[in-house]
Amino acid sequence: MTDDEMKAFLVEKAAGNHTLEFILDHHMNADEWSDTLDRMIDYGADISPEEKAMMIKWLVDRDKKAGNG
Repeated sequence: MTDDEMKAFLVEKAAGNHTLEFILDHHMNADEWSDTLDRMIDYGADISPEEKAMMIKWLVDRDKKAGNG
């Protein structure tokens, strides 16, 4: 997935609860993102295990590239 595709995917999965800016302002490690996504899933977010793993990898890698991780 390209960065733009992943950003659109994140917005879709946030289901109107969070803006992209809100999501990208958070700088967390893989475990923290996993816990956050688990809470979202508990609240009803439709995120498969594969999608969760893909989201975590992209978010963590993005932070590493930006020097935040």
